Amino acid sequence: MSATARRIRWIPLLWIAGLTGIVVFLIVFHLPEEIDRSYSGIVYEPESRKTFVETTHLKGTQYRSLFGRDSFVGEVGVGELSYEFKMYDDNSTDYWIGIIIKDVPSPPNFEVLGSVNVSPDFDNLWIHLKGFNEVYGMNHGYFASHAETIEGANEVASAILEGKSK
Repeated sequence: MSATARRIRWIPLLWIAGLTGIVVFLIVFHLPEEIDRSYSGIVYEPESRKTFVETTHLKGTQYRSLFGRDSFVGEVGVGELSYEFKMYDDNSTDYWIGIIIKDVPSPPNFEVLGSVNVSPDFDNLWIHLKGFNEVYGMNHGYFASHAETIEGANEVASAILEGKSK
């Protein structure tokens, strides 16, 4: 058998190995990943300079998509408040963003309860919730992870919105 014939014999095997590798990569890439993190930080209101030390919990499942937007379905809890929500890794930004909504009977048939912004690696989060008004007596309350002061909270928020980890 000539050297060329021996090389040609290996071509189908190389194709099969390559296709198998691609299929395994796609299966592993699309496996959902469970996220369960706690964050210490502060609930704050910039206008009044009120701050409260608090712990937040983010729990859910991250779904990765090779050709679309990654998504996260779960819940966020701050103190006694807890909300289910869905967020997306918007390809036009470098961070995760989610809007917490509640169904209501009158048009537009939903009410926005807040927003959740998370760094790409889930290490930091910045939250705005209407619920902070009732619990903490704030008109415009926020939570920032890993912050001890309002200035530190602003740094966390800026880092998230720039797609960085603080």
